[in-house]
Amino acid sequence: MTDKMEPPSPRRSGSPAATAIQSVRRPASPRDASPPAPSPSDFCQAGFHGDAATRQPLTVYCRDCAEPMCEWCFIRLHNGHSHIGIDQAVDQVVSELRSTTERLSAIMVQQSDTLNVLQVRALR
Repeated sequence: MTDKMEPPSPRRSGSPAATAIQSVRRPASPRDASPPAPSPSDFCQAGFHGDAATRQPLTVYCRDCAEPMCEWCFIRLHNGHSHIGIDQAVDQVVSELRSTTERLSAIMVQQSDTLNVLQVRALR
């Protein structure tokens, strides 16, 4: 008797992979004595690994599907897709967020300066 593996269901915003990427935690700061304990979202939720004790850690990020996954899922379900390591994907997201934050901060300074000029003009 051969067990057949069911294909994953279509991606939904509430899918395990979408939930996992949304729950990526901020890395521990240098002053923290130890890294945080892994949470359930740090492990593959695909359900192809049997019970929770056999779930694999998320180590791969599939660029084609924009989903984090374990190596097992990548090899079997995403073979041929473009991928990077999960740490590299997190570093890229953090870098993009920093860049966006810097741009938004500059816009806020400009808007504040404009508001100050308008307030001075209104008082004249």
